[in-house]
Amino acid sequence: MFNKDNLMKSEQRKYIEDLAKRWKTVFFFIVNLPSVIFWGVVIKSITLHKCEVVIPYSWRTTNPFKSMYFAAQAGAAELSTGILVQASIQGRGKWSMYVTGFRAEYGVTAKSKITFTCEVGDGLEKVISEIEKSGKPQEITLESTGINIDGEIVSKFYIMWSLKKK
Repeated sequence: MFNKDNLMKSEQRKYIEDLAKRWKTVFFFIVNLPSVIFWGVVIKSITLHKCEVVIPYSWRTTNPFKSMYFAAQAGAAELSTGILVQASIQGRGKWSMYVTGFRAEYGVTAKSKITFTCEVGDGLEKVISEIEKSGKPQEITLESTGINIDGEIVSKFYIMWSLKKK
């Protein structure tokens, strides 16, 4: 069977392998995203096409109503999308990336651990290739879906990233 991940650049493979090492992930979070350390967020799995991030239900992530605070959910969801963007641009020179839009939908109340999953398929690769060819910045909206331990959708986040090759 053909596996697109076999076509990864060595820089992309190294980035993903580094994130699989807990100590390197913690260092990355300390430098770039200290709030996710406080919340206890963990990268469960990552490829160039899919990222799963887990956020626990704990005193650090709950609001006064005993459900998970929306900002903690948003942080985990953004991480699941941003990591995929960063993995995709590895080995392709210098890039600028930032969030330009954000939308959320909520389902059942968040009262347990949540796994946020972002699957980008070929869409992200297509946008990055177009930017490399044209030199013009573009935006892409990536979806991250949060599922609780019972398999129910807790929330969906749509995060718009602006990408520009420097």
